[in-house]
Order: sequence, then structure tokens, then C-alpha cells
Amino acid sequence: MLVPELGNNVHDFSAGDQFFGFAPSGAYAEYADVYVKELAHKSESNDFVTAVSVPTAGVAVLLVHSANLL
Repeated sequence: MLVPELGNNVHDFSAGDQFFGFAPSGAYAEYADVYVKELAHKSESNDFVTAVSVPTAGVAVLLVHSANLL
């Protein structure tokens, strides 16, 4: 995703930055309202498929661990 515009107190991102993260309210839309703390910059060397696999795998591990399946 690209940052189209920023809130007044956002200093870690600039318009046009590529990012990935978690959108609790859902992100199947052209625009989404998200908290900066839920985002990370996407590395230029990775595509979006690779970038989003990191938090997806992390959530899966947390779910398995919290269910005491390990």
C-alpha cells in the first residue's frame, strides 16, 4: 500500500511511502484508516507478497502458542 495522506501527528511516514501492517477494521478497500503503530515500512527489496507474509506468520505463531499447541 502507499500512504496517500497523513494525520497531523504522524512523523514516521511520508506521503508515497510503501508500507504493510494490520488494519483491525479491515483493509479490503481503496483507503483504510489505521494506527501508525500497526504499520511498518516495506523494504524496497521485497514485494508486497513477501512483506505481508511476515505479520501473517507472526499472528499464526501467536495463535498456536496461546492455544498451547506447541
